[in-house]
Amino acid sequence: MGDDIRDQWQNQNGEAFRMSADEIRQRIEEVNANVYGRNRIIHRMGPIMGFLTILLGIWLLIEGRDPLARVGWALLLGSFALGFYRGAAFRRATKTAVQRAEEMGDVGSVEFFKGQLERLRDFHSGARYWPSLLLCVAGVTLAGHQSRNFVIATIALTSVIAPLIFRMTRQYQHQLDEINRLQDL
Repeated sequence: MGDDIRDQWQNQNGEAFRMSADEIRQRIEEVNANVYGRNRIIHRMGPIMGFLTILLGIWLLIEGRDPLARVGWALLLGSFALGFYRGAAFRRATKTAVQRAEEMGDVGSVEFFKGQLERLRDFHSGARYWPSLLLCVAGVTLAGHQSRNFVIATIALTSVIAPLIFRMTRQYQHQLDEINRLQDL
């Protein structure tokens, strides 16, 4: 999206640049479709897998004989609880913002779009995200501490997930910076 905006800006012929509300709304819908389309499987399968993992974790927490593994499962369950809470809070905030914008007839505005990008950026970064990931990694590592391959797989998976999250956060911030630059012109 950032390249499209930059290309439009650089290819201007000196006349005033204007986008209609329909064009802005279309761009916003395209970005939302990409964001939610990319996460569709996670949104549908995540809660099911999380619920099954919680059930397994509770069973292993109660029935497990290894105290270190029990601590690991407790941390993992805490991570899932924190993740579910964050996801629900994010969905509530997004739904509230959309409802407010619809009431004001502001869904297609640049400010609304910036708010959506800011919410997505904040969801994937900072103090709200990393505790959940750290609890999850610590929990999985302790729960599977008896299996060296399990611990190695956990570390490898985390080393792949963390850069992807950083990349997503940078993309959201880059889009926000592009919009701010265009608004300052």
